[in-house]
This record gives sequence, structure tokens and C-alpha cells, in this order.
Amino acid sequence: MTKRLHIEYKTALLYLILGALWILLSDRALLLFTQDAQFINELQTFKGWFFVFVTAIILFFYIRKYGRKIRSINEQLESGKKRYKALYSNAPLAYQSLDREGRIIDVNPTWCKVLGYTKEEATGTNFKDLLHDDFKEHFDANFEIFKNKGSISDVRFRIKKKNGNYILAAFEGFIGQYNNDQYIRTYCTFKDITEENEIKQQLIERESRYRAMFHENISVMLIVDLAGNILEANKAAQSFYGYSINEFLKLHFDELTNENQLFNELSQNLLQRKQSSFEQIHQLKSGTLRNALVYSSQINYKNQKVFYFIIHDITPRKQAESQLVLAKEKAEESSRLIRAFLNNISHEIRTPMNSILGFSQMLIRPGKDNDKKARYTRHIREGCNVLLEKVTDTIDISRVQTSNLKPVADNVNLKNLIEEIVQQYLKSAKISNTIDTAFEHEEDNRLIYTDRYKLERIIKHLIDNALKYAPNSTVKITSSYKKDHFEIEISDNGPGIDYHMQEKIFEPFVKDLPDSTKVSEGTGIGLSIVKAFTEIIQGKLHLQSSPGSGTTFTLILPAKVDTN
Repeated sequence: MTKRLHIEYKTALLYLILGALWILLSDRALLLFTQDAQFINELQTFKGWFFVFVTAIILFFYIRKYGRKIRSINEQLESGKKRYKALYSNAPLAYQSLDREGRIIDVNPTWCKVLGYTKEEATGTNFKDLLHDDFKEHFDANFEIFKNKGSISDVRFRIKKKNGNYILAAFEGFIGQYNNDQYIRTYCTFKDITEENEIKQQLIERESRYRAMFHENISVMLIVDLAGNILEANKAAQSFYGYSINEFLKLHFDELTNENQLFNELSQNLLQRKQSSFEQIHQLKSGTLRNALVYSSQINYKNQKVFYFIIHDITPRKQAESQLVLAKEKAEESSRLIRAFLNNISHEIRTPMNSILGFSQMLIRPGKDNDKKARYTRHIREGCNVLLEKVTDTIDISRVQTSNLKPVADNVNLKNLIEEIVQQYLKSAKISNTIDTAFEHEEDNRLIYTDRYKLERIIKHLIDNALKYAPNSTVKITSSYKKDHFEIEISDNGPGIDYHMQEKIFEPFVKDLPDSTKVSEGTGIGLSIVKAFTEIIQGKLHLQSSPGSGTTFTLILPAKVDTN
């Protein structure tokens, strides 16, 4: 406006100056050429018309120049008006303008479409009245800041639509002002971010659920990149392995398995399958090795493909499986040994029974002299004794395995007991061995307070074992007193016992034979009874043997005597 006025003043001033100069100078110039008054009068008329003509030409070109500029400006203004109208009417964002008091001055069609009000309904309405109660105080505070600051960005309000629903809108805008910076109105656009906000809330909730599911899960979980570097480890993983989260982030997956280059081969297989499971041996920070069952899947984590591992400690299961395998093998071995025992016991019982029946039938036949009858009677008695021993062994092993036996203690003369047992063997015509005895204790130390029956059964079984595996040899029995205990050694010079069998021979039905199913003399329960009875009478049993060097059993008994 100011520039246009300046141009008008300059034009008028220029026209005034040119006119004045023309009048003054032209009259003086005419007087130089002629003094004829009539001729001068005609020339002045011509001069006036000439000035008008020249002035008209100058004004024509001058006005033409600025007329073109004005038409161009008008065309630009019209084009801008059309563009503004198109932008105003078809803008994708809702537009509104508020006055100083916060009343709505203008809205665009998008605003009406979003909120459902007509332009007439909106105009003059206080914008605060359209807000949710929770945002009205927020508007008052931000509107004053807006007027002072001159602009806003991403200010959010919850606005009520005509149908009663609310949307969440994000506002951008600035303040329109006069030349003297006086406030005019606001120019604001807003975007309905209700759906976007709900999606963000869902993402936040999903992230929260993921964090809770991952970090608070009782299962061990790891996130590992394709190179094997650990990116995440939940609390269960930290507790299981013993590493802190900072230590985990410095580890490679191979360091958990203690096997170099394992992950490179593993990852190639995992990439070919979306999900898989495999077993590994994992090493904890303490150095402890644990059996691990690893479930693997591929996921996207922070814009990269990674492996998601769920790891279960299956060490107890593996141990249970091993124990089941051992129990199965032991049960199968026990079943095999029981079958062998049944085969042997049937043989051991039938042999004396057949002897008893045979000699009984021969004894009742007439015409037998007294010597033969005496011999038959001795064989019958020996058969009965053998049978009684087998039955007694069976009862003893049964009582050991099914009840809590307690010793029935009394003072026992150890020398007399050993000699009685040896005499029983020497009277038998079946043995081909020599039995030597030696007693290395004073007379006062011959008594021992123990269970006579169980001690007798222990000594008999050890002698039986020596006679059976070392026939035609000498069995040596030595009894000695060592300060506070007695030692009874029973040794032979038989084939000895393999080292791997020296623990097993004390188990029921086990015999030191290459094939325990083979029917041979003995039931395989004698040494089991020895071990059990030794523990009951609070003794100790030591075995010293090696293949080809014979066997020595040493029975150690506490030297206790009942002084009453």
C-alpha cells in the first residue's frame, strides 16, 4: 500500500515539473524567434496541443506498464484464492480458527466430517465446550501459552463428536497478528490419532506382556543373533547359569556349551527350520555341567532375524533315565540270578533227597548186616544235614531281606565254637581238604559276647566257600586277639577272585563263575548271609584276593564279654 502511494506522488510530481518547465521554457524560446503577437498566439495553441499529445503518449505507456503488473497480480491473487479454497475445502487435515476468547471462527469441511458438526453449529462455539472434562484445564493452560508463544506442536486433546464419542486429536498451529503484533486469531490443524494411539497402546501392552512373559518366565530363555552373540537373557537364565545380564551380553552361545564352533554348524541347521529342538550339555558359570533340552524358533527382534531359545534343565530326567536303565539291568540280572538260584536250589535239594530216599529204601530191605545198616544210616543223616543247611540258608536270606534282625547275644567260647565247626567238616567223607586251625589268644580272652547262631553261620559259609573253590587243598583258620577285637582269618590257596567280582559276590545269588546260570554246587547266597550277619553282630569283613593267589576272608569282631 505504501509503495503504491509513493509511486502516485512521484508520477504527479513529475507531471507537474514537466508541465511547468514546458510552459516557462517554451514561452522564452518563442520570444527568441519572433516578436509577432499573432504568430506567438498560434504557436502557443500548437504548443498546448503538443504537450497534451506527448503527455498522453507518456501516460499511455506508463499506465500500460503498470496495468500489466496489476492484471498479473490480480491473476495471481485469484489463482492463490482458488488454491487456498481448494486446500481449505479438500485438506486431509481438519482446520479450525479461534478468536482471542477461544471461540470458533472458522472450520473447514474436513473438520465437520471428522467431528460431525455443521459449520454453522461450530461457528461461535467455545472450543473448550467440545473437550472432555479431563482436558478442559489442560486447554486453559496451553491456550495462554499458545497466545504468548505464537505456535504449538503436537498438543493433544480429547474432543467430543456430535454422536457423543470422543476422539484423540494432535494439534499444530500458529497465531495470526496485525502490524503492531496485536492478536487476531489462531490457525490450527489437527489429526485424529485415536486409532494410532490405540495401536500404540496395544504395542505398549504387547511389549509389556512380552517383557513379563520373557523376563518373569520360570523357563530359561535366551535371544541369540545369527552369529551366536547373546542379546537377551531372562531372570531364569541368570539364575540357572549364574551370569548377570551384563555378563550374558558379552558371551557367545558356544561359551555356554563349552564347545568351540558348535554354533556355526547348529545355526545352519536351525535356519532351514522355523522350529526345532535338540539336546546339549551346558556348562554353568560354576563349571557344573547340566543336560539341556533346547527349543529353538526364529523371530524378528529389533529389525533383525534372531534365534529364540527356551532351555529346560533335563539333568534330573537324564539321571532318572540312567537310574531306570541301571534298575532295569539290575532287575534283569536279579531275575537271571534268581533263575540260576532256583535251578541250583532244586539241584541242591534233590541231591540229598535222592540220597535219603535211596539209602532209606536200601535200609528197609531184608538181609542187610549191621555194618551196611550203619553206613546207610550215616548217609541218610548226612543227606538230612545237607538238606537242613539248604533250608536254613533259604530261611536266613529270606529273613535278612524281609525283616530287621537283631542279635541274640551271649558269651561264646570262640575256640570251642571253631573246633566244633571244624569237626563237623572233618567227619564228612565228602571233603578232600585239610583244615588247619591256629589260636593266638590267651585263655582269658577266649570268650566273646555275640550272637552264637549268626557267628556260627558266618564261619560255616566262609569254610564252605573255601572248600568249594579250593578242593584238594589246605584251608587255614586263624583266630587271634588284637587288644580290643578278635580277628578270624579263613584262607585258601584256590584260584582267587577277580577284582571286578569282589563287590558283587556279596550280592544274593551271585557266584564267582563265568556263567552263573550253570548248575554247580552252592546256591549263591552264602556270602550274602555272611555280609548281612556280620553287620548285625557289629563286625567287619575284609576280602583279600587276586586271580591265582587264593582268597583270605578276615572277620573282625568287637571283644565284648558279658561280665554278669
